[in-house]
Amino acid sequence: MAVILRVDLNRGQRDTADVSVVIPFYNGHRFIGRALDSIFRQTLEPKEVVIVDDGSETPFIPPPNPPVPLVVLRHEPNRGIPSTRNRGIAACNTEWIAFLDQDDEWAPDKLERQWRYLRDSGFPRAALFGNMRVAGSTWEMPTPPLARWLASPRGPHELALRLIQDGNFAPWGTMLVHRDVFAAVGLLDETLRGGSDDLEWTLRAALHNRLVWCHPGAEPMLIRHEHQENYSKAQRFFADNARLLDKHLPALEGSLQRAALAAQAYSLGRYHHLQGNSREAATYYMRSLKIGHGSTRVKSLFGLLLASVGVVR
Repeated sequence: MAVILRVDLNRGQRDTADVSVVIPFYNGHRFIGRALDSIFRQTLEPKEVVIVDDGSETPFIPPPNPPVPLVVLRHEPNRGIPSTRNRGIAACNTEWIAFLDQDDEWAPDKLERQWRYLRDSGFPRAALFGNMRVAGSTWEMPTPPLARWLASPRGPHELALRLIQDGNFAPWGTMLVHRDVFAAVGLLDETLRGGSDDLEWTLRAALHNRLVWCHPGAEPMLIRHEHQENYSKAQRFFADNARLLDKHLPALEGSLQRAALAAQAYSLGRYHHLQGNSREAATYYMRSLKIGHGSTRVKSLFGLLLASVGVVR
């Protein structure tokens, strides 16, 4: 697949970082302008934005005279979001790679805050992540208790266990990743097309001791906009989640394996619950309750109670 368009204009005098931003695009014409504007307003600009159009019905056309060079590529036919992200990563020409989904937006100083953290913290080659807030609400990820937990140094085993138990607390749109991390950890798993490709990759980064919590400041780095046209669907996500845990299960030990089994059972229960299969859902929720602990047990108990009365949430 060749570059179908490059818009590379003379830049002003604003400071730039050696960063490319990858945006996967699929029929997101209603939202992409907001995402791009949030990049163009950065107090520290990236060197380029790479947009991969994943076979949209109407091809993406970049805006005229962008303040940051745009590279536009296209898939035919649609290949799914992990393949689209991987193609964008391969096209980047910088040491650092950031990510933003077509329907979300960055805080104006997102890159500057992470760049300053890199300079001051001594993490030259890592995968940095920050916090996210859902638009129109006060809900954040990581949650305040989890953010306090992350504020203390955590080892690979601790981070991996928390990812398995709580799900992905490292929002992909906050990631700033050195390209050496992809060389060590690998790219995203293109078989996981239900929306859990980022969780699976984050788990690998944690196990390789490359995942770093970067939260300089109270304001979120990313605003997530939720709507019915989000790229991934809940049913496919929970099915994906069970597969990715099964993929990593043989390599895990002790408490990690037990937590993975409980999380896998919960994901299968949630998947069947969303499909309306209350009996199957209850079976997996019960399995998760028997072997899990912490937040996984709480979620499984809540799911079991809802499934037992035929409520789908």
